[in-house]
Amino acid sequence: MKKGKIITIFLICICLLIVLVLALTKVKQPKVSKDGTTKKDQLLLSGFAVFSEKYTGDYTASEAIDIFNELIKEDLPGLYKDIKKMNDTKLENYYNENFLTIEKKFGIGSLDEFLTFVKGLKSENKKLDKWYKVIIDTNSFVDNSDKPQYCYFEYELRLENEKSLNFSAYLAHKETKKPRLIISLKK
Repeated sequence: MKKGKIITIFLICICLLIVLVLALTKVKQPKVSKDGTTKKDQLLLSGFAVFSEKYTGDYTASEAIDIFNELIKEDLPGLYKDIKKMNDTKLENYYNENFLTIEKKFGIGSLDEFLTFVKGLKSENKKLDKWYKVIIDTNSFVDNSDKPQYCYFEYELRLENEKSLNFSAYLAHKETKKPRLIISLKK
């Protein structure tokens, strides 16, 4: 009788352990509602349903969200922190030293583009780490844009103080296409 109880308790523990491991390792994909709004790590994303509806490239809507999450949570604030107090000479040196990273993360391929972009960011004098919402203008979405193998769209990055920045973006159709994202600041 005691052996039977021990074996039963042991099997229950193994089952609970398996359920716990499965629950902890399960990768949850963010759910995108019909209007394209989802909340991921406190960033409210609106209009991303357009990727499910119109985008014909390799990235899923969830992967597009992850790309933007990385851009907005890490890349833009990191760049802004690095450059916010630099003059033109230091900006040029920064670009020359970080060209490959800048091209990979932002799709900016020339010094002139970079200077225009960062001067736009600096002139707005906004804290880019205080974002809370990204709104894609679904009317601006063009799957086959003027850049071959990229879709085009515009989006607004809202900051906690209700200020905003407007960007245009190109997202690659192929995962192997580099850069995967090209952004520019709109006035």
